[in-house]
Amino acid sequence: MPIVGIDHDRRKIEIARRVANGDQSVSFEIGDARHRMQFHGNVVLLDVLHYFNDADQSVILRNAAAAGGMIIIRDGIRDGSLRYRLTYAQEMLSRVGGWLKAELLHFPTRESIETSLNGDFREEVTPMFGRTPFNNYLFVFRRAASGTANA
Repeated sequence: MPIVGIDHDRRKIEIARRVANGDQSVSFEIGDARHRMQFHGNVVLLDVLHYFNDADQSVILRNAAAAGGMIIIRDGIRDGSLRYRLTYAQEMLSRVGGWLKAELLHFPTRESIETSLNGDFREEVTPMFGRTPFNNYLFVFRRAASGTANA
């Protein structure tokens, strides 16, 4: 299966293209996650949602669902915990340092991710923080066979 990487940061896309070194099975494009994806298949959102407001997060998730496949999300979750506050602080430092070009920092809640997908998927949620101080979670959404998901 071909892999398409999309990011709004031209510098990161250029680095990814160099690393791919002409591999025809991967491509990298400059784009906006809020725009409908022009492919059918599985979608992976790595540390994307928290750079958008609630309405844009919902659009991104609905667009991912429209691609027809499985949706895998890794992101920090806003839950008020110490891990969340440390994650937020680290993101702010990355913005100040110039690594991130995000205008907004708005972590989703677990509930906001789940409700944006309208119950059409079976869901698995796994904490990914391990021994780190960060509040990252892995969400795996598989389309429910009957069109309604198990809670």
